[in-house]
Amino acid sequence: MGLRGPQPKPESLKVLQGNFRRPAARDLADGVNPEIAIPTPPKYLTDEARKIWKRDAAALFDVGLISRLDIEQFGAYCQAAAHLHLVERSLNARMAVLAERNVDPVKAFIASTPNGYEVQSVHVQLLNSLRDQVKKFGDAFGLSPSARSRVAASNNMGQQDLPGMEKPAGWSRFSGGR
Repeated sequence: MGLRGPQPKPESLKVLQGNFRRPAARDLADGVNPEIAIPTPPKYLTDEARKIWKRDAAALFDVGLISRLDIEQFGAYCQAAAHLHLVERSLNARMAVLAERNVDPVKAFIASTPNGYEVQSVHVQLLNSLRDQVKKFGDAFGLSPSARSRVAASNNMGQQDLPGMEKPAGWSRFSGGR
């Protein structure tokens, strides 16, 4: 179930709009803004999860949505996504085997109980569970269109050196770059 009610306004917007009540102390920092950086991947990640880490961490870094504090949450996202890929490939292989035998590939989604009833396959249940996990972990980083509206980039980019921009030497470093 999604979040209820309207999205909370940032403190800076509340200050601009004002209010009719007694003014309260406002925190204009708008939350914690950790330094944007790509953390080192945890050792427990599988090879597939490491590929996902490399791919998505760079994209999140570019938009300011990852920091060193996110190592476990992002690791869980990458591992769940890797497991999702594994189950997807397994289900596709099972469908291909059924198709080769001239059996309806949809049978890969169905299992039979000892009493003869047809139920959803364990592969499909696992697939749905992993999709939910990937969505939940990914939403924390704004990896879906609806989640992007609820995340904000950190404004703590640190002091990053740009190519071709050398730090001034001597007294010129106090001139503010003029």
